[in-house]
Amino acid sequence: MSFSASPLPKPAGRRPVLLVAFHWITVLALVAAVTLVLGREAVDEKALRTLLLNLHKSFGLLLLGLGLARVVLRVALHPLPAVAELPALARFGAAATHGLLYLLLLAVPACGWLLASSLGKPAGFFGLFTLPSLVDIDEDLGDLASELHETGAYLLLALIGLHVAAALHHHFILKDQTLRSMLPGLHQRP
Repeated sequence: MSFSASPLPKPAGRRPVLLVAFHWITVLALVAAVTLVLGREAVDEKALRTLLLNLHKSFGLLLLGLGLARVVLRVALHPLPAVAELPALARFGAAATHGLLYLLLLAVPACGWLLASSLGKPAGFFGLFTLPSLVDIDEDLGDLASELHETGAYLLLALIGLHVAAALHHHFILKDQTLRSMLPGLHQRP
């Protein structure tokens, strides 16, 4: 997979429908995962806390699957034509940010799965199936996986904030088609 900042061809319009769909499904799954884990902190009832954590794990596994699918799709579609003409430094920054976003979309849920495994807790997917444990119970590894999972999640959220700010900059300051190219439901209009 290459996220290089090499010279790009003439700007193009819309992104492929499947890429846009995966992007917005990922956004919804991320919002759900974050909301569930933060909501869990506000609840005292053990059964509800367990339910919220299990749903958080399920959305995490969904994010892992979506992340893998998105990487495969990006490799298959690469190179995507540029939506806007940008200086080399801006192209490099965009490529680096996208690369880190993809890395964290895979690493954060993988660390969550490792965390669950190291604590001897199942990593289930919406009650449909349970993934196998990655490791034997290991409290020290669980502590490390917990730190990596939480730190990675905060880094992911920070990068998402940067990503959103860049999209808004493109739309309102540069007035190009970068944001519009990723909006759902606009693929029929020129």
